[in-house]
Amino acid sequence: MIEVNELVRLPTEAEWEYAARAAAEGDYTFGNDPSQLDQYAWHTGNAAGNDPPVAAKQANAWGLYDVHGYLWEWCLPIEGEKPTPAVDRENWSEAVRDGNGVVRGGSWKDPAAELRLGVRRSLARTTRDDAIGLRCVVVTVRE
Repeated sequence: MIEVNELVRLPTEAEWEYAARAAAEGDYTFGNDPSQLDQYAWHTGNAAGNDPPVAAKQANAWGLYDVHGYLWEWCLPIEGEKPTPAVDRENWSEAVRDGNGVVRGGSWKDPAAELRLGVRRSLARTTRDDAIGLRCVVVTVRE
């Protein structure tokens, strides 16, 4: 008998970018024109030095808010095309506990240029900041 369980985890970088892009091409979810960024993202140019409200800007084409700016989002780093570690197993958190992690998306503390979809930062997993958060994914695990 096959047992099906759900696992909540961080997205891989590839999953994060796929969801953030929402089938769009270019530097942003809306193309390449940075003059439109204020409609979609909080950054140093429009956040007034405050932690801004969630989902106050326009969503991407798939209805996801704040994929640019607001908070950097933790992702599982990948090596080549394969996630590290096997991300659909219950012990994935053990393998990513130490060392560096990757954040994507930029934050309200960053200039607009840091909010391009291709920008990534490698940070120590112990890094804590009010401009770093996460967006979970739920996967089905069959055993």
